[in-house]
Amino acid sequence: MAATIARSQVAKILNWITWLKNWAVTRDQVRAAIKAVGNDRQDVEAYLKENK
Repeated sequence: MAATIARSQVAKILNWITWLKNWAVTRDQVRAAIKAVGNDRQDVEAYLKENK
């Protein structure tokens, strides 16, 4: 069970990294987005799309 959860988390992280690369977003932009809207991925994505 724990291995399944770990694999799921790794997949989420890899998807997130891929998304960031595709959008060519810098770490500073991500940090600013997280400060502005919190740590929810969907909120961060929406913020970055609006403020690109």
